[in-house]
Amino acid sequence: MKYILPLIFIFYVIVLSFFSRGEFPDSEFNNSYFPYLSERPLTEDGFYSLKIAWNIGTGKGITYNYNQSTTGFQPLYVFLLSMFAFIISGLGGDKITFLRLVILFSGLTALLLSFSFYQFTKQFEKRTS
Repeated sequence: MKYILPLIFIFYVIVLSFFSRGEFPDSEFNNSYFPYLSERPLTEDGFYSLKIAWNIGTGKGITYNYNQSTTGFQPLYVFLLSMFAFIISGLGGDKITFLRLVILFSGLTALLLSFSFYQFTKQFEKRTS
């Protein structure tokens, strides 16, 4: 029972990563049990980071569009994602496959950080008691 929430989260991330529909919705209502990838909470900055990472990974450099250089992004995150883009594009994958991998990676990272914070607070609690 102790690990039910992490297991539910892992299940959700896997379902979202592998079973979400890759195309864009053609109507207001989705007649599927699985969401569209485009419906996921992706902020403007998140889209910006993904676009730059894809461009770096596919050899277009640090650009956003029309081969114009860009700044104002989170370098650690973008360069890490660009490695995924490089691998995905090298294997013949597309942006949808890249997005699925990013969602999976982000979910597992969130789970790992949550576990690390939990362990840290347990150690901190022992020291203050």
